[in-house]
Order: sequence, then C-alpha cells, then structure tokens
Amino acid sequence: MHSNDKGVYSGAFVLAALCLVMLLWLFNQNELTRQPHLVSVSSTSFLEKKDTGEQIMYPFLHAQVIAPARADVADLVKYAQNIFAARLRSDAEVQAKQMIWITFTFAESPQQVSGEKKTYREIYVREGTSWHRLSRGSDTLM
Repeated sequence: MHSNDKGVYSGAFVLAALCLVMLLWLFNQNELTRQPHLVSVSSTSFLEKKDTGEQIMYPFLHAQVIAPARADVADLVKYAQNIFAARLRSDAEVQAKQMIWITFTFAESPQQVSGEKKTYREIYVREGTSWHRLSRGSDTLM
C-alpha cells in the first residue's frame, strides 16, 4: 500500500459519509415520506352554555394526531375514517361515548398570532346505533 492510498481511502470514506448524511437529510425533508400518526386517545368533555343559562355537558372521545405540515385534507379525512373504523368506534361504544373528535395538528406549521398551531378536526356523532361524520353542509352515515 502506498502512502497516497490512505489519503484516497480516507477521502472516499469522507465523501461516502457526506453522501449518506445528505440522503438522510433529503429523505427527512420529503413530505411524501411522512404520514399522520396517532399521538393519544382520551376521554374528555366540553360544556355548552345555552342562551337560557342552561349548561349541557357532552362527554366524548378525543384522538390527537400529528399530520405533515403540507397534508391534504382528503388524506386526513381518509386517515380519520381508517382510525375511526379500526379503533375509535369500538372504543367509544365500549365507553358509551356519543361523539368522537379527531384533531390533527400540523407538524412544523408556523404558529398563528395567538401562538396556536394550525389544526383540522373531524367529528363523528352517534345517533342510536348509527354513526355520522359531521361535515360542512351535510352528514355522512358511517
């Protein structure tokens, strides 16, 4: 082995390491590689105060999901439908909850003036034995 061979091997090793780091960084930056993921599911409630002074407590199941910053709403709706069918519906029925909120918080989204992050929410409501997805303008039977 010549003394120049060590320099060539060292240079090649450094170049390979830099290429690997660059590929990992590019992979991390690619929004297509990121998927929404469920962070937590908890029982909670909210209080409605009517104009008459009456207060109504609504218990519900709340799922919190982290979504990619540039996620499409259609993809979030599909993800919500999948976790609703796979887990949340049965969890809510076991706990006798009549409502499910799935709140998506967008990762790495710039904070609003109020300091809050951008969110999107899907709501499912149980009426009798049927579940309905609430959406703007109409309900969807589930």
